[in-house]
Amino acid sequence: MWLFSRHGFYSVVQDKTDSGLIQIRARIKDDLDGLSAFADKRLGMKMSSIISTPHADYAYRVVVGRKEWAKVATALAQDIDYENFKNEVHGEEDRDDAYLGCWSEMHELQQKRKNA
Repeated sequence: MWLFSRHGFYSVVQDKTDSGLIQIRARIKDDLDGLSAFADKRLGMKMSSIISTPHADYAYRVVVGRKEWAKVATALAQDIDYENFKNEVHGEEDRDDAYLGCWSEMHELQQKRKNA
């Protein structure tokens, strides 16, 4: 699952060695710092330490149990109090460019499918 939130961008997958665990992966360490701070503030949940994986596809990750991830994901959904996501995450030029690139590619796909 790819997940864009006001706290960052994540790739969320099952752990390779333990199906009871979930890896929350990020390309930018600040995104996991933000998610950890959110989980602590909102849920009183201390997430595991961030693991640096500089040679992997995603340079950072944390590992949590499935139930813990479900609580975090639910809290993220309940945290939505904005009407426009692009405006909510606007602020860092390089991140704005990256998010707009994703938005643009998906918009292009929508147009192709709509006109097919």
